[in-house]
This record gives sequence, structure tokens and C-alpha cells, in this order.
Amino acid sequence: MPAHENLSNQFGYRGSHQPDNDLDTPATRFHELDKAMPNFYDTPHHYIHSAKDDIYGASEAKKSAMSARGNPEADVIIHRAVPNGVDTINPGDWVSTSRKYAAHHGQSNLPEGQKGNILTRTVKAKHISFGGNDGYEFGYVGTEPLKSTSTRM
Repeated sequence: MPAHENLSNQFGYRGSHQPDNDLDTPATRFHELDKAMPNFYDTPHHYIHSAKDDIYGASEAKKSAMSARGNPEADVIIHRAVPNGVDTINPGDWVSTSRKYAAHHGQSNLPEGQKGNILTRTVKAKHISFGGNDGYEFGYVGTEPLKSTSTRM
């Protein structure tokens, strides 16, 4: 088992449900979201739902998706909520292009009283795979763990 997987399991934050992390499979990548979500670029609000006061960061998620459209080399900022002590985004980790969504998700999934952080890193669109259920959740499918900047949730 690679060291980064051991660390992820040590902290127990990954869970059993994993995004596709195989670069050789035909999974939908971030620069081609319309393959999995028909008419995504014409009607992104059907897939990236806004909530009151934009608490999930819909505007950030939509802007990111539109800027990477058709460009696998586009730079995309990803975010991941993690427990304290974790400073790496690993291949196979769930990520979001919305910091607000990552923070909300982290706050609702960390054990009560546990503190967490948001890791942030810029990656290429081709290293992000569609999570299969909505426009906020993706998988990091790069080949290397990424040391990342960290901020409080």
C-alpha cells in the first residue's frame, strides 16, 4: 500500500466510497463535464444548485467549470476538508472546486468536536474526475500526493 493511502486510512477520513482515480479509464474529466451532464455548459444551475446566501459556493464552482471547458491543461483550484494533522491531497481523494462546499462538507462529516482544515491546491483539469452525482464533488486523479496550503474551516 502506498504511504499516502496508509496516512489516509490512519486518519480514517477517506471512507469506503472513492472517486475514479485511474488516469487510463474513460471517466469524465473536469474539462469535459458535458459528457456526463448533458447541457452542463448551457445550464450549469441544473447541476450546481445554489442555496440561500450561496452557502455552498455555487458561483465559485460554476466559474471554475466554465474556465476549464475544453482545456485539459487548464489550472483549477481544488479544496478538500481534512482533520487536523493531514496536509496532503492524495490520489483518490474527494475534492471540490468550491471552498465553501468543502468547508460545509467537512463540518458535517468530522466527528463532533474535532477540528479540521481546508487544503487548497492548483491542479490541471485532466487530473480531476467527475464524481458522478453533482457539480460540487470530484476526485483528484493525479499520480502524486500534493502537499497543500491549509486554512481553518
